[in-house]
Amino acid sequence: MQNLLLSSLVNFISSKKLINNSFIVGGAVRDILSGKSLRDIDIAVSADVISLGREFAQLIGCTAVPFENKTDTVRIVKSSQHIDMSALKGININEDLGQRDITINSMALPLSAASSDLITNPELSTAIIDPFGGRRDLDNRVIRMISEVNLANDPLRLLRLYRFAGALDFALDAETAAAAARLAHMIIRSAPERITEELKQIFRIESSAGILHQMSASGLLESAIPEICGNTDKSLIRYSAAEDALKAFLDAGRPEEFPLLINIAEPQTIFCLKFSSLMPDIKAAGKASARLKLSNNETELIAFLVKARSDLLALYKSAPKNPGETEIVCLILSAGGSPLSACMAALAELQAAEGPEETADFIQFIGIITGYFQKIFLPRAGMLPIITGENIMEKFGLNPSPFIGECLKNIGNLVLLGRLQTREEAFLVVKKLIELNNIQPIQ
Repeated sequence: MQNLLLSSLVNFISSKKLINNSFIVGGAVRDILSGKSLRDIDIAVSADVISLGREFAQLIGCTAVPFENKTDTVRIVKSSQHIDMSALKGININEDLGQRDITINSMALPLSAASSDLITNPELSTAIIDPFGGRRDLDNRVIRMISEVNLANDPLRLLRLYRFAGALDFALDAETAAAAARLAHMIIRSAPERITEELKQIFRIESSAGILHQMSASGLLESAIPEICGNTDKSLIRYSAAEDALKAFLDAGRPEEFPLLINIAEPQTIFCLKFSSLMPDIKAAGKASARLKLSNNETELIAFLVKARSDLLALYKSAPKNPGETEIVCLILSAGGSPLSACMAALAELQAAEGPEETADFIQFIGIITGYFQKIFLPRAGMLPIITGENIMEKFGLNPSPFIGECLKNIGNLVLLGRLQTREEAFLVVKKLIELNNIQPIQ
């Protein structure tokens, strides 16, 4: 597929007489050699890229956005395409590549050799600059550092080692793994937000449990998430179980026919489920969420999942064949309307505590919970609201007040429990609450 934005940028840079010191770098070159479609294109230019990007944007009517955390990088955006342009580091491209993290990300393609059909042009590979053996490591499926100094200068690159290994299904070479172990303690020097983003990208990998085991072996996992120290083995068992359960549900389900999967398939839910599975308890979850500066929604969901796994197991042990309807409804409501994530968190906890052979009966128990949600809870929820706050105020001559909200909450709970089905029944409940609380109508 042609990249028209790239073609325009190549022509512009050529017109500025900068083409001979401009290069496509990083992952785009790796993707060219792998024959993959280009998702991200990074260009290194020997120039003031902020000014250059803005001039180009004004010329063709697109947008140039400087990166907040990088003073020498600008993103060029037009429609669905974007290109990141950075200032060349050092006096030439080899020096620039020598400051990068791993060999497969330290290759460059002269912009003078590029065209809009990067993937379809077989002659491009002969023009690629590869001073550190990136092509060899790409063929051998190896993650190899450029130097230990580069990792130490930006310790976040330690997490990137494992992210690339997991995403590409590559292996760290022995020297790189040893360096990661030596430098693992330095990860705390990185900004919490950057650590969180790298962890999210690792957790997005469908089968990331193996990568977390490798991170733990180097000490990096415990350095990045110290709240799991002393519980790492159990945390990793729980993480692997949660990931397996998640994959099984997503592989088996059809979201348009199975509403339970709509919530569980969302990236935030997946991240929170995996993250919560690492946490030994709710106190550790709160501490880790605050330290890594997770959003309020993420913090609340993680805390819920850690608590729900123990609550759900307690319900299972007290009534494995016939859990109470009130308890099921309370679980569904606290789960934000979809109990599946809580069920998977509890399944992972049970497997970590007692082993996979003990989970068969619990899976049947999960079927009871999710079956109730699908066949009973959702139809009842579809009846709401039976009456509104305005209906209550009009019928009983009341002013707006917190009491109206309490009435609606009580009515909603009764509907979800199957104890109320009509407007007339709802008004009778309100009447009793008015009498009980001695609420006076407007005079």
